[in-house]
Amino acid sequence: MREGRRALRVLRGLVWLGVLAQFLAPAACLLWPDPLIYWLVSLVAWAFYALTIWIWQHRPELNWSVNRLLGMSCLLGLAWSFLPPLWENDFFRYSWDGHVLLNGINPYLFEPENPALNWLRRPVDEQVAYAWVPTCYPPLAILYFGWNEAVSQALQISPLACLRASGLLLSLAVSLLISRLAGQSWKVWVWAGNPMMLKEICNGAHYDGLCVFVVTLALLFRQQGRSFRAGLCLGLAVCLKTYPLLLAPFWVARLDSGRSRFWSGFLAGCLLPHLPFLGAGGLIWKGFLVFARRWEFNAQLLWLFKLVSGASGLEARRLSGVVLAIVLLARWGYSRIRLVDSSAFLDDSIFVLGALYLFSPVLDPWYLCWILPFLALRGNFAWLAMTGLASASYLFYLDRQATPGLIALQLLPFSVLQLGSLWQGGSRSCA
Repeated sequence: MREGRRALRVLRGLVWLGVLAQFLAPAACLLWPDPLIYWLVSLVAWAFYALTIWIWQHRPELNWSVNRLLGMSCLLGLAWSFLPPLWENDFFRYSWDGHVLLNGINPYLFEPENPALNWLRRPVDEQVAYAWVPTCYPPLAILYFGWNEAVSQALQISPLACLRASGLLLSLAVSLLISRLAGQSWKVWVWAGNPMMLKEICNGAHYDGLCVFVVTLALLFRQQGRSFRAGLCLGLAVCLKTYPLLLAPFWVARLDSGRSRFWSGFLAGCLLPHLPFLGAGGLIWKGFLVFARRWEFNAQLLWLFKLVSGASGLEARRLSGVVLAIVLLARWGYSRIRLVDSSAFLDDSIFVLGALYLFSPVLDPWYLCWILPFLALRGNFAWLAMTGLASASYLFYLDRQATPGLIALQLLPFSVLQLGSLWQGGSRSCA
């Protein structure tokens, strides 16, 4: 009995150590804002994060309440928010697009460097990246940027501070939705305590938290059997980030009923945010298509296609896209044939997002936020590990010629973990 109590105290101490260790990353980056330092401390923070989840999974009596988890997540988010942006500049484009919209101009019609917009240009707008391209963001994202600019002006705070505050609030909202979906409080920490998510949303000010919130809300409506609302939310999410478009067929394939209602809601959600921008016509997707053709960063398998086929960048992208389409079609056919249970669409979602990550020419670390709610509900240790391994992509800023090596730092450990899961006859569950 005494040994059991002693072991319990040790585990409780490890839990506290694991949670408090999350403050290591923002503290180290405050003292040494260097990509190499960030990579090292983020791996340590992720290891303690994984240890905490493992203890809570196997010793439920040590679980923290949702309120305590949210409070700790809020403190971590604030710690990241008080740091200057680390190797991020997307928020300058968010601010510009919102500023243009607030002045009654359609951001899809003009690139930032267009002389016709000189009267709108502020000193801070000199830092807008890729000013020769019209905005690549979907319509609902543009409306969100406009709202953020309006709020920041009303409160007389910087747009960056407003983006960070709304990102933190959205992160807490996602946590509450996961607590309702999962039923076990510790699963909230898969999202709320993830070091990558906290850094990217609360420091980098990426708006992915909004899209994740809308997708998680769609998950809740689907669980409740409200097909129209689930489809509507997923459609709205497509107008924030395009990836939910790939999830829709898999969600429908596992529906027992209400498929027509789901598709009706989905189409409504996809179309409604476009209405304020109809004057741009096909130009709405011009920036996105330029992004899809030209951008390449931290591409996991694209370099392998180039190496094996000897193809150029554009040809390799096309080949990668064809392989991705074949993989997704095969999975969709499998999901249609093998209707195991209605919740298997969560496994489908992890598969779809995983395939997109591997075959896409761009894998920015914050893209991995998208998969976290599914990992909280279903679990896949290899992809959870990838949220920590992806911090190696920041080493690109130290040596732009080291891309294959940096990809290997991420892809090789991930592959070993994923193959180990398959060898054991299923996904290794972290949740």
